[in-house]
Amino acid sequence: MTVLTVPMAETGTASITRRTRVLRRLRRNPLAVVSFVVLALAGVIALLSPWLAPYSVDQTDFARTFAPPGTAGHLLGTDDLGRDVLSASCSARERRCRWGSWRWPHHWSSGCRSGSPPATSGPGTR
Repeated sequence: MTVLTVPMAETGTASITRRTRVLRRLRRNPLAVVSFVVLALAGVIALLSPWLAPYSVDQTDFARTFAPPGTAGHLLGTDDLGRDVLSASCSARERRCRWGSWRWPHHWSSGCRSGSPPATSGPGTR
């Protein structure tokens, strides 16, 4: 019996990396691209919020309560106590980003250890 050997084509040139596949799928779905851009922008704002916020969160301006957006010195206006809405928004994003980065791995790992997702236990669930 004779053995026939056939030369194999090189597979290194035609291989598609995972990154290329992901980018191709994203290009086909414009809503995913828009969602990614919005989430990335929110993340950048959260990281830069200490430098973007023009005022302290607790600083009040009683002369300008309920100021509309675009008021001089208050880009997004003020609330009922005269606090800057932009500063409050940036501070909230920063806190959520900081707390979320700590709590997510903790809850995920505790859910995996117990064998059930963390959302099935706790206050408000039965």
